Amino acid sequence: YTIVGGLRFYERKEVKDILAYLRVITNPADSVNLSRVINTPRRGIGDITVSRLYDFAMREGLAPFQALSRLDEVEGIAGKTKKTLMGFRELIIGFQEQLADIRPDELAGLVVEKTEFLESLAELAPIEAETRTENVKELLAAVEEYADRSESPTLNGFLQEVSLVADVDQWADEGDAVTLMTLHSAKGLEFPVVFICGLEEGLFPILRMLEEETDVEAALEEERRLFYVGITRAMDRVFLSHAICRRRYGGPEASSDSRFLKEIPEDLIDTGFRISEGATAGVAQLQLKETVDRGDSFSMDEGAWVHHPSWGRGRVLSRSGSGIETKLTVRFKEGVTKKVVVKYANLQPG
Repeated sequence: YTIVGGLRFYERKEVKDILAYLRVITNPADSVNLSRVINTPRRGIGDITVSRLYDFAMREGLAPFQALSRLDEVEGIAGKTKKTLMGFRELIIGFQEQLADIRPDELAGLVVEKTEFLESLAELAPIEAETRTENVKELLAAVEEYADRSESPTLNGFLQEVSLVADVDQWADEGDAVTLMTLHSAKGLEFPVVFICGLEEGLFPILRMLEEETDVEAALEEERRLFYVGITRAMDRVFLSHAICRRRYGGPEASSDSRFLKEIPEDLIDTGFRISEGATAGVAQLQLKETVDRGDSFSMDEGAWVHHPSWGRGRVLSRSGSGIETKLTVRFKEGVTKKVVVKYANLQPG
């Protein structure tokens, strides 16, 4: 397939920042990504300091990350800046030490937490902060989805799945591939068959747009026109679909079909299948089950038995914190001991 149109998800700054952290954790010799995260979020490490560090590394034949262990020898780096760089090095090493102990989604969550990444986004304008925060949470959900479906999930494995996509100005329709694009990018184009997915309330029309507009009807009409653009891109057939359950921020969320679907006369639609009320009730049960699975309402005291999707059944040796912020040390089968964060570990009663 080919993706065109809009800013690609993995090209968004906040997503690239977190991915850069993950790449440095797996490969500390990656000087390009190291330079991206060494002062992200801002920790008072300026360009001159980074330049001095990298110059020293080059003279000594070291990777810049290795040079962080020899800061006493770097001219012009001292005091608070030196202490900050040492703290950054310890932060990365701490993540590296957990690579073999916790799932990649748990580690990604720890990166966001320990770097106070979301707190730094909160300093932006409200709408931008919300959008960027949602993108970070979607990235964490993507890592979790990868870990759930992989027999032996690794951080390297996830990073290898992050694929490149084509720029809209490089796209050509001669290739034998499905083309994925935004509705805005589809204006002026035609295709024999078109699929419009995600026709759900809150997604299309998008909830945030309606909340931000003072004239809701005008905003709805603009979304409706965009839907019309999508439908009229089809030369022969158009397929419209929506999900009854969508995974968002690491958990299932029930969806309702878009009002735009209901506005189409029934005699113009061939319905493939209809959703029963029991199906959406099942989603609610799934959401309730996931709450239990995450450990919100079962004992995780010392001596309790829990179950982890990758490591199986284990006994809690110690705990600290409370609620979903709880951190556990668990001994699993064959005597393997792991440290997990309940918020990210997807634990179940054992």
